[in-house]
Amino acid sequence: MLRLSSLVIPLGMSLFAQSPSVIPDRPIDRASRSQIGLDVAKAVSELYVYPDVGEQIAMFLREQVKDGAYDPMTSAKAFAKALTADLRSVNHDLHFEATYSVAAPDPPGPNTWNFGYVKAEVLSGNIGYLEVVAFLPRKLAQNAAAAAMMFLANTDALIIDLRANRGGAPDGVSFLCSYLFGDNPVHLNDLYWRNADRPVESWTDPKVPGGRYGPGKPVYVLTSRETFSGAEEFAYDVQQQKRAKIVGEPTGGGSHPGLVRYFSDDSGNQFRVFIPCGRAVNPISKKDWEGTGVIPDIRASPPDAQRTAQVDALRTLLANAIGNRKQALAVALAEFGQKE
Repeated sequence: MLRLSSLVIPLGMSLFAQSPSVIPDRPIDRASRSQIGLDVAKAVSELYVYPDVGEQIAMFLREQVKDGAYDPMTSAKAFAKALTADLRSVNHDLHFEATYSVAAPDPPGPNTWNFGYVKAEVLSGNIGYLEVVAFLPRKLAQNAAAAAMMFLANTDALIIDLRANRGGAPDGVSFLCSYLFGDNPVHLNDLYWRNADRPVESWTDPKVPGGRYGPGKPVYVLTSRETFSGAEEFAYDVQQQKRAKIVGEPTGGGSHPGLVRYFSDDSGNQFRVFIPCGRAVNPISKKDWEGTGVIPDIRASPPDAQRTAQVDALRTLLANAIGNRKQALAVALAEFGQKE
């Protein structure tokens, strides 16, 4: 008998799942493979954000089971890999993912990567640098975020590094965005969920703890092809609001939030399947970044992105500087082999 349960993890948050690389592989028999394949197909048909596409994907999975496509796979991990490829095969939605597991993941602990905020420092020229590797829910991350932003509050420009950020919770995204705007709430994004009557709106909070960075100082967001999901939303939101320059590579191209379903059999095999069941719509562009990624304002390879942003920030600050401040910025720019 197959059993399934669900866990809602908005915007593709998969950071708390067990790492497949450290879970011992186990055999899986034909009956379990077939039943899990059919149950996943049923869930996709019922939940995928676009019903017509969801049914196409479900039909393909059913055909794979009927044709015996999974029969050569006696490894649970190999089956999960094949299931992921088949889920993505129809419309290439990269939020689809099936992984082999042995139990539902525990909730995130208090020391998870310092809640995603792993580095804050002041660079030459009084430019702030903040590296965020995950957007955890606000209730978990707000103290770490507030401390980082308070530390960086007196810098003259800010670089936010999302090159290794694979996403997270929508309220974690809007919380950090809130530091970059002013007194009035700003409408950042809408999430449309399948079968919901209305979208879930995302707005900035003008009363974030520790004080805002504000709407006037230059901000840069570093991206790579690894930047995904909620991290892409952050970059897209501030880009559409013309609040920051995006520097780096086009991002991964995943804008569909969803939920996790667990499918298990009596032998102890369990599979974690993320099913996208919503879509993002930006209130300015009326679009999202699905498939295309967020296109940078300044293209740079991931290793060069920080340097590129620093040079642009120094030149921007230098354009309005006078006296000793101008001299200090010129010295900082010279460290990169650049002249005024």
